[in-house]
Amino acid sequence: MRFSSLPAKQRRVLSYLAASEEFSLKQVAESCRVSEPSVRRLLLRAMSYGWLRPFCFVNHSALGLQTFNLLFSCPRQKHASVVAFLKADPRVVWAMENVGHPRYEVTAVSRTARGISSLFHDIAKTCNTPITSRHWALETSLVYWGNRTISNDTNFKRFELLPEEPCEHDGLDLRILDSLRSLGSESLALVARQLKESPSTISYRVNRLRSRKVISPVFYRLDTQSAGIFSCEYLLTVSRVEAKTEEQLIRFCDRTPEITMLVPAFGTWDYKLLVKAETLDGLLEVRDHLESSLPNVFSDVIIVVSKEVITGVTHFSRHPEVLQAKSS
Repeated sequence: MRFSSLPAKQRRVLSYLAASEEFSLKQVAESCRVSEPSVRRLLLRAMSYGWLRPFCFVNHSALGLQTFNLLFSCPRQKHASVVAFLKADPRVVWAMENVGHPRYEVTAVSRTARGISSLFHDIAKTCNTPITSRHWALETSLVYWGNRTISNDTNFKRFELLPEEPCEHDGLDLRILDSLRSLGSESLALVARQLKESPSTISYRVNRLRSRKVISPVFYRLDTQSAGIFSCEYLLTVSRVEAKTEEQLIRFCDRTPEITMLVPAFGTWDYKLLVKAETLDGLLEVRDHLESSLPNVFSDVIIVVSKEVITGVTHFSRHPEVLQAKSS
């Protein structure tokens, strides 16, 4: 079954499940005027097809880490060794291979910019390859709208992930974070079995991590590859810094259902937009709409089209700077 062939009522149900708010199945059923068992069956089917995946955001600042977004390229013949490095390095929390140039996009965490600078050096040394087309930005916050393009609905609230002061955490907390990313944010029983802890202990620790704003509520993210949805990122550079720019951009995102995420940054670019649409033209129309709605605001707009996920598994329990912070 193809995602695009779903009837309108089922797409509306999925839009609630993939929203930026934590809806219960009962709330979704009442809002969409369907039975709760029907919502549960559709959710299970969507997950079995790989359309929706449970996830939660990790607030790296609460672990004493800063979040960096990196773009770079290297010779094609070194692809396998670069992928192996990115999957194993504990600083890397997300990595994508892109269509075109630069070839790789990496989200990495470190206490300092020096730690990220050494990441480029380590890739070049370990993989014996030159690193070219380097771009980077320090991500300062995150605004998430969910996948509104499923039903073209802009009524959902946005979720904001803001910097937090580092909080107390121990090795079990870090192992739980790693397991949540590898097993899924709803698989607490699997996490307990993997870590050989009781389900009650894992449930208590996860709730504590949420209360300390280390992790977000559980959301369902639309997997673009499985659902046949087009996805890209817009990297925006402002022509001049003005206090009202971010407010204007957030209002634009509020009324544009194709935009699922806005990440303010400091570095090569100033803002990153994650855009999803059912057609390639839909992705490009967002850029046209952006330029007409906010004329002369941005001096450069780079479009990055993702090809496939290299890794989305974290290794906080092995991150040298997290371990150093715990022991100090």
